[in-house]
Amino acid sequence: MSNLGFGEAKNNNSLRDGTRRTLRANQCEYCTGAIQPKKVTAEHWYEGTLVIIRDVPVGVCGTCGERYYEASTLEQLDAIARESESAQERMSVPVVTFALS
Repeated sequence: MSNLGFGEAKNNNSLRDGTRRTLRANQCEYCTGAIQPKKVTAEHWYEGTLVIIRDVPVGVCGTCGERYYEASTLEQLDAIARESESAQERMSVPVVTFALS
């Protein structure tokens, strides 16, 4: 896998409290955890249709789980979703409305 689209260092990011920090390459912008390459199952919405795509290469923060997708991977997910009518497998999932009790 490539370097997940990151350069040698990231620009300063603003924290929620207004302070700024410099992030290293492959460092999560939310919690500063290390981003590791993994393959995941992605839930991808395309033109109002949900498509589940397995074995998607992403960077995943080992601390908070945030996912980082390369632009080329996102383009490929759209291309795969466009062809989803020929999917090898279909599943049915329940759809419910969240309600406070």
